[in-house]
Amino acid sequence: MEKNIFITGITGTMGGEGFKQLLNRQDRFNIISLVRPSNKNKKLLKPYLNNPNIKIILILFNVILDTRPLVP
Repeated sequence: MEKNIFITGITGTMGGEGFKQLLNRQDRFNIISLVRPSNKNKKLLKPYLNNPNIKIILILFNVILDTRPLVP
């Protein structure tokens, strides 16, 4: 069974270091991450976009999808 690792902040300093460490062990699991679709992030992560063990999801964090209150 393949394991999935979800990591945030891979374009930052600490998250980037964690991402580099996970890259050294990517034969053991899949890496999944959410990142903002900035030009800087796209350029930084371009080498990994075609890697089958890495799934990078570009997402807009400032978009409100549901404005309904959680409690009626």
